[in-house]
Amino acid sequence: MPTQSRQVRFRRPSADRAAHDRGGTSRRVNALGRTTAVLAGAMALAGAAGGVGLVGGGIDFGDFTTQIMDRIPWHSGVLAGSALLVTVTVPMSAVVAAALRRSRRQGILAVAAGLALVAWILVELAFIRTYSWMQPFCTVYGAVLAALGWCQHRAER
Repeated sequence: MPTQSRQVRFRRPSADRAAHDRGGTSRRVNALGRTTAVLAGAMALAGAAGGVGLVGGGIDFGDFTTQIMDRIPWHSGVLAGSALLVTVTVPMSAVVAAALRRSRRQGILAVAAGLALVAWILVELAFIRTYSWMQPFCTVYGAVLAALGWCQHRAER
């Protein structure tokens, strides 16, 4: 019996297939992916700094320190910092990790991370009842990240 040589064809990963798309979709997806990764990375760093500062006691709220700490459950900066790390830093870091892996889930992860940031700000306002310029900034930041993630998710379909 003669031995037949068999050609093996490898499928290109989805990122390569998108790169060969003639419609220009791949460039838009790549630009959205990079933008969401940079925005998520910046917020992950800010969230990590805030979380570590709260856990370590390195953040001072000025004249409002006593009022704010009294309104945090169990008057615990460790609890507040840990919640910040879990709610903001972890999802934002997941978006960056997905971008580095070129995962198709990056867009939907960006939506979830952006909405988690908005939810964090709303819960923060409900608990501490003290207002800062950072709260509207972070709310808009989260909404923009979620919108970019949604556009990226839709473009990758």
